[in-house]
Amino acid sequence: MDAKIVKARYKDELDRQYKSFSWKSRRWQAIALPIPLTCLALLYPQYWLPLTAASAVWIVYTVVAQSRQYPELLLLAENGIPVTAAINQANTILFHRGSRGGEFPCLVFFSFDPATNDNPGYLVSLAEKAFELKGKQPEDPDLQQVASIVTNERAVKYRRRRIPISFTGGPVVYAADLFVDTNRLKGKRLTPENPVLPCIAAPGEKGALELLPWWVAEEKA
Repeated sequence: MDAKIVKARYKDELDRQYKSFSWKSRRWQAIALPIPLTCLALLYPQYWLPLTAASAVWIVYTVVAQSRQYPELLLLAENGIPVTAAINQANTILFHRGSRGGEFPCLVFFSFDPATNDNPGYLVSLAEKAFELKGKQPEDPDLQQVASIVTNERAVKYRRRRIPISFTGGPVVYAADLFVDTNRLKGKRLTPENPVLPCIAAPGEKGALELLPWWVAEEKA
C-alpha cells in the first residue's frame, strides 16, 4: 500500500483512539480502581492518605497522561516512514492466542532503505542470522556488537541501534526495541509463519517506532 495512504489511515486511527481518551468515555475506567480504594480507606482510616493519593494518581493517568501521547503519535503519523520490521525475538506472551491486552517487547530489524524495506526475506534472514549469536562471545568486534544487542533482553522504548555494515552486507539496518500491543495484531498474537510486522518509524538514527494496527496496514482491511 502507498506510504501516504498508510500514514493517512494511521492518523485517522489515532483520531478515533484519541476520542476514547476523553473523560466521558473513560470515566468508568477512571473510577474502577478508586472505588475499592475508597472502601479500603473507610475500613482502614490509618491508610486514608496513601489510598487517596493512589486514587488520584490513577485518575490522572487514565484521563490525562494517556491523552498526552496523541500529539507525539500525530507527529509520527505526519513525519514517520512506514517500514517492514523483521522479528528477531519476542516476549513469549505475544505468541499466545487470546493473550491478555497490554504491551510486550520484541526486538526487530528494519531499514529506511527502500530496496531493503521491500525485501522482507532479507530482513528476516538477517534477524535469524543475528539471533544465532545470542549468548555467544565472538572475537570479531562487529559480531560482538551484534551479539550484545541480541543477548541483552532488557527493552527500552524507542531505542534503536545500527547494525554494522559488515554484518548487513551494505544496507543500513537498525535493531530496535518495539513494544507490541496485542490488540493491534491480527488474531491478537504473533505467528511464527509471519515473522514481519508493519511499523512506522521516525526518520534518523533515533526516534519513535510504533506498530501499525493490522487493519491500518492491510490494503483490504
